[in-house]
Amino acid sequence: MAYFDSSVTAGGTGNANTSVSNNPSTSGFEWAFLVSTTGVDGGLNPHNLSAPNEAGWSVFDSPAFDAPNTRTEYQKVVNSTTLITATQNIDTPAGISWTSSLSFFGLASGSLPTVVQKKSVTGAWSTDQTFTFNSNLTAGNVILVTHTTSRVIAAGTGLTVTDTLGQTYPSIVSVGVGNTRQDIWFVAPTLGGADSVTLHVNGGFFSSAIFIAYELSGLALLPQGRSFCNPIIGI
Repeated sequence: MAYFDSSVTAGGTGNANTSVSNNPSTSGFEWAFLVSTTGVDGGLNPHNLSAPNEAGWSVFDSPAFDAPNTRTEYQKVVNSTTLITATQNIDTPAGISWTSSLSFFGLASGSLPTVVQKKSVTGAWSTDQTFTFNSNLTAGNVILVTHTTSRVIAAGTGLTVTDTLGQTYPSIVSVGVGNTRQDIWFVAPTLGGADSVTLHVNGGFFSSAIFIAYELSGLALLPQGRSFCNPIIGI
């Protein structure tokens, strides 16, 4: 039994749109979480993504940095094992790299999860980044962490996340194409109490980057969920 079902990643360069598809493994209520990023061009200009072309998606968060929609986060509730596809248009796509991920989590009901609190930092970094949640975590909730960047200067040996509660953050998404990269981690269920979260860059150098941690309520165990250690399908 697990909160996390599966993730699929996709990416490319010079395409007119992004595209990623994944199947939920259960017919119960699941949360579909879509994250997409675009890179900068040779003049370091950002390039925006449209909303998903398919019906039913709503904005989860708008983690803008160098332009309104260079990285987007959308969500929807699904309750069948039918293939879910999400495509987004890229403005002036020539030579622009992109990544997308589509992840599924168990839901307690047919309602979208609630963001209890959020912490984030934006900028460029080659050193570890740490922030502290404003309020104590509620035991039993979920922590979801994302890191997206439109300009990878040095990839390093891979990003990792730790916190002061000593919790383990399994990676569920890690995909990079060209100068674009995204990574996602989660903890479920979380311990309660004060907590600081650290992103370890491990030799990496990232510009136009956003590091976010969300505390979520409303996610739940899947009746037949896959564990996080199953392979992540993608490029």
